Amino acid sequence: MCAPFPSLVFTRPGELRKAGWDEFDLAAKQWSIPVTKMKMGVARVVPLSRLAVAVLEELRPVTGKGRYLFPSVRSSRDPVSIEYCQCRTSSSGISGWAATAALLLGG
Repeated sequence: MCAPFPSLVFTRPGELRKAGWDEFDLAAKQWSIPVTKMKMGVARVVPLSRLAVAVLEELRPVTGKGRYLFPSVRSSRDPVSIEYCQCRTSSSGISGWAATAALLLGG
């Protein structure tokens, strides 16, 4: 699940790996990333596509009782490692999803 999701939300691996279920409002189709998790120190609201919401709805029965979307296999109290997220996203063929989005969307 970690691999296709960055291409749907265009966030940094660190933001994605620490994503908590409490940050998502699937009815409103948005992900509110708090300032404490943002590299530049500014909170961000990420709009979610229908496909992103569908992926999250599939994932909820698997990890939805815990804190993180992508918990560590060693302890559900911790997020998946940054190395895992970077490995999974770079294996999809594009590295730097946030930079790619900024380039393509004129940001």
